[in-house]
Amino acid sequence: MRLVRALLVLMLGVALMATAGCAATPESAWESFVAAVEDGRVDDAVSHIHFERLVENTVADDPDLAAGLELAGGVEAAAAQTETSLREALAADPESMVPQGDKPTVVEKDGDSATLTVDDTTGPLTVVLEKIDGAWKIVGFR
Repeated sequence: MRLVRALLVLMLGVALMATAGCAATPESAWESFVAAVEDGRVDDAVSHIHFERLVENTVADDPDLAAGLELAGGVEAAAAQTETSLREALAADPESMVPQGDKPTVVEKDGDSATLTVDDTTGPLTVVLEKIDGAWKIVGFR
């Protein structure tokens, strides 16, 4: 009986730890991303981005980019390269990668999609997030 109880406690602890990192709101997801970048936690920062959706949104309005994407191996290949490039940039010069600015403002939220703005030092930054598998993920910038 003790073994069963110990296993149940362990499983509950693992489940709680797995959900603890899930941001409850788009704003908290952005703030968690920024904190991870600031702290140099590359894996954590990267986990806040859904790279395939990021690539899809980047090429959505540009037929030339979409055609080039297919020639370059498709969405998955581009997503993998984008993730690798971001990891390298965060590792090489993390300070230059930290978004500067105020807390995010929700511009639009519709179910599992949200658009935020952040007043960055270079001007307003628009961030698009989607709730994917229960967690808010960055899927685009404008």
